[in-house]
Amino acid sequence: MLQKFGTVYLIILASVIVSGLYGILHDQITYSISPEYYTKFKFYQFGLEDYFYQSPRLGVALVGVQATWFLGLAIGILIGLVSFLHKQPKQMLLEGLKALGVVLLVTALVPVVCVPIYFWDDLLCGVHYARYLTTLPDFVPPTVKVHDHFAFFVVGTIHNLSYLGGMVGMLAGIMYHVWSSRKPSRVNLATL
Repeated sequence: MLQKFGTVYLIILASVIVSGLYGILHDQITYSISPEYYTKFKFYQFGLEDYFYQSPRLGVALVGVQATWFLGLAIGILIGLVSFLHKQPKQMLLEGLKALGVVLLVTALVPVVCVPIYFWDDLLCGVHYARYLTTLPDFVPPTVKVHDHFAFFVVGTIHNLSYLGGMVGMLAGIMYHVWSSRKPSRVNLATL
């Protein structure tokens, strides 16, 4: 039983690490779309205003980790607990990592599929900028102004859809895990 708890710990650890790396990559890509989303919003939200002047890409990486690790922890705990459906620790780990792969795939695909659908009208007919005027929260100094409201809104939408993707991915990963526990094992555990 102790081995099984160790396996759950490894699944949780893997989930947190993968989530942090996903956050770094995700935010580097979205920074390329709207640097203002970070320099005029996220850096203030996470107390990283100084990185705007020193090294914005490093600040973006820190935001990426800070904004995703906790979701990775929650996903890892749930996937880890569901892994108890498997009899052997090696099978728990193998199927748990596969379930995390399902989570990652769905998390990445949701914004890729949904953003073009959401902005379809703007892509076909031209951007209606009045729809995208941005009001910054109170923790941002009033002197800070956004210039490219559309790009800012697109990145905010991508971020929200990524969190939605994480939730949908978590459900898909759990469903995969349950399904894999019910099918006959084709893996020879002695060779692992």
